[in-house]
Amino acid sequence: MLSKLFRQEIRAHGKTMTGLYGALVAATLLIIGLFYLSEFTDRKLFHAVFMIGCMLYMVTTVVIAVAIFIYLCFHFYKSMYSEQGYLTHTLPVKTTQILNVKVAVSFGFLFVTAILCVMSVCAIGMAMEGLSVGELMEILGKAIAEMADAMHISAFAYVLMLLAGSVLGCLNALLLFFCRQFNRTAGSSFKRRVRYCCRYRTVLCQSDSLTCRDFHRIFAV
Repeated sequence: MLSKLFRQEIRAHGKTMTGLYGALVAATLLIIGLFYLSEFTDRKLFHAVFMIGCMLYMVTTVVIAVAIFIYLCFHFYKSMYSEQGYLTHTLPVKTTQILNVKVAVSFGFLFVTAILCVMSVCAIGMAMEGLSVGELMEILGKAIAEMADAMHISAFAYVLMLLAGSVLGCLNALLLFFCRQFNRTAGSSFKRRVRYCCRYRTVLCQSDSLTCRDFHRIFAV
């Protein structure tokens, strides 16, 4: 059952997240293309366009990251507490399991977003400095070693600290919204709405038979 929940949750985000990730990749390729145009031509126009493109790229990256977080929060609210939430709470699983699945999937998308943003910046840096992947890794290794020495810890411990900080940061941002909404609606009024939905879901299925039939067929145990 949990595997079906994960699969359907990922599928629900698929098209939107693919479009946003595609926009980030397109912005990265555009900046790299503008850099090569400004580098191999003597016209000042291309240099000005490249500088404007860099500013737009930074704005676009921030906007995409924020838009992904807002979308995940909106989808969580819609699928849990709107009309769609009535169907969600008819599933034969505990509400906490549904919450855990949504947090885990949303965290995965946020973590992928962070990785893609870092890879995007690295790709642009490699293009501008003419670096290979090996040279980039060597530079990053030296930078990590210097930061670790400054903190009097090993490089491995410093990398683990960065990873832990990224993971906890993503989880904190999600749980700050998800659990707040969950606790806000966990009172008696929310329980009455869920009981009402379960009691009259036959009526709901009769009024919207295709939607409910498909919904229960997908999650049938």
